[in-house]
Amino acid sequence: MGFVRITATVPTVCATCKTAGELQVWQVIRDGNLTWSEEFSCNCGHAFEANEKGLPPPAIREALLDAGQYSLVLMSAEGRPAAQKIMKALLNVTDKESAAVLVSIPAKMYVGTQTECMFVAEAMKRLGVMETRVEKVQGGQA
Repeated sequence: MGFVRITATVPTVCATCKTAGELQVWQVIRDGNLTWSEEFSCNCGHAFEANEKGLPPPAIREALLDAGQYSLVLMSAEGRPAAQKIMKALLNVTDKESAAVLVSIPAKMYVGTQTECMFVAEAMKRLGVMETRVEKVQGGQA
């Protein structure tokens, strides 16, 4: 899988000197895990960085989504059972909800960042479903 790093900034205030600044945030797939990171550095010398697995907190995820929304599209009806399994395991979607989403093919099974869509697509491939496509959402809305 190609390396995709989604980056964004979130306005913040330095905890030490109270100067306005920007938190640098990014999202990548590392060692088979969806990860996000944040980094801050101020002229006063205060700095930090953090790396976590999974989806980031809402404010950070919103900034990443503002950088671009993508959808993962299931292209083949044969992939429905695997898609439902992935949607339940990774996305906390009920069987009823996933059945409604996957009723017609092609089906947008997930909308998120490009990195998130690629992460779910890789999980689908591990289950033998190759008929997915990651596409940019036009206008930022699904």
